[in-house]
Amino acid sequence: AAAVLRVQQALRNMLEDQRGQWILSDTHKEQYNEYRITGLYKDKLVNVILDRTFVDEDGVRWVIDYKTSPHEGKDKEAFLDLQQQRYQEQLEKYGSLLNQIRDDNIKLGLYFPLLQGWREWEFNK
Repeated sequence: AAAVLRVQQALRNMLEDQRGQWILSDTHKEQYNEYRITGLYKDKLVNVILDRTFVDEDGVRWVIDYKTSPHEGKDKEAFLDLQQQRYQEQLEKYGSLLNQIRDDNIKLGLYFPLLQGWREWEFNK
């Protein structure tokens, strides 16, 4: 029951948040959810699933990972910064694998629907 309430809250938050609405928008080009990629990363064959990827109106390919990490402390921004550090390698791996099959300008993003939190950065090829 608690997990169902958490998912419902995450969805509600996302639909009420401008960033969440942008991520979910069906107007993006080449949009995929649960997009599977297989490729070489650090000389190993890996399989990954991207939560969401699309090309925005400026031609930027986005790779977005959803995180439902809870945070009940006061410093939300510090928490989000820490989460970005924690998941940076994971998203860099996604960017690297995607870059092997597409020559796009790639940006990486973490979205926290429970917090309506967002972190983004450029993928450096």
